[in-house]
Amino acid sequence: MAALLSFVTIMAGRLSGKRPILAAACFQATFFAIFWLVTAGTAWTITADMQQAVHLATLFLAGWLIGFVIPFAPGGIGVREAAIVTLGAGQIDPATLLSFAILTRLVTLGGDLSHGLASYCALFLTALRNRQASISQ
Repeated sequence: MAALLSFVTIMAGRLSGKRPILAAACFQATFFAIFWLVTAGTAWTITADMQQAVHLATLFLAGWLIGFVIPFAPGGIGVREAAIVTLGAGQIDPATLLSFAILTRLVTLGGDLSHGLASYCALFLTALRNRQASISQ
């Protein structure tokens, strides 16, 4: 899996100047593969069954895509969780589905917050450096 991800990422880098749409598709495929792996790892913390973790990760991606296309739900909030619980009903224990849906929401929220804060700090430091450089001239 890691080799395939590396290959797709390298191909995306090579194609970025020649065929930007194909490069974007490669980067998007890499993102989804990595996102699926992170979600499978999250599912593994809830259930020790690898097959169930893979199934939960796949349900998450389906729920994420469904939440992405619903225009009135920012960040797919509520829609993604409902899709996970609905799509997995009858196949996986409801308590496991609900705890997975809540845990994935917390993990993605934590990722959004940490990346947003890091971006804000980087922007602030860049502005501070630029201001100091203009003062010293």
